[in-house]
Amino acid sequence: MSTKAFKILLMDSNVQHAELIQSALKFHFKPLRFEHVDMASKGYKKLKHGKYNLVLTDLALPDQQGEQHIQETHKLASYCPVVVLTANGDEKNVARSIKAGAEDYIVKTRDSLEAMPKIIERIITKFDRRHQNPLETLAASGALGPSLIDASARNMLKKLNAIQNNLKKLVKLNGQDPKDPKDAKDSNEPIKDRAGLDQVYEQMMGLKEMVWKFLSGGK
Repeated sequence: MSTKAFKILLMDSNVQHAELIQSALKFHFKPLRFEHVDMASKGYKKLKHGKYNLVLTDLALPDQQGEQHIQETHKLASYCPVVVLTANGDEKNVARSIKAGAEDYIVKTRDSLEAMPKIIERIITKFDRRHQNPLETLAASGALGPSLIDASARNMLKKLNAIQNNLKKLVKLNGQDPKDPKDAKDSNEPIKDRAGLDQVYEQMMGLKEMVWKFLSGGK
């Protein structure tokens, strides 16, 4: 039985760096399919025609640099972590990169090279946890049929609506509107953990949005 290869795309104009990175990873990710390109345009072409488990990229390539490069890479590979490799770890550049779509960054040092397999594993785990939708995972695995998945999602939405209505009633009993924090001032018996209540309300809206996106095919 063949094992599916772990696919990594590296965009870096420095061939020596590419060889060192491949050497650091090949014994940890087995089997490993490591592809290296020295130009952003070559990387974009590969991303348009193939799927990867991870994309590593230098922030400055001969034909594309900075935020624009990260935005384009993330657009083509939003399904997997995009990790920036930087020589100096400049905080402003790192912050811009993450805002543009990068999952994380790794500073090019000897220590980070030795620790790269573990660093990448942590990044992948963080990415998976942040993006995983249990319903989509079950549907993709084939463990549940489409009709049952759809029914489960609608049932979840129904329960979320019921919880939201109960939450609204609780707020109204205290003379407050969850959408208007100013109302808390007029309550004779204000809710002590106002911030906590607001957070629960926002989380509820986020869960409902997630279910609606699933039901509408991600639109």
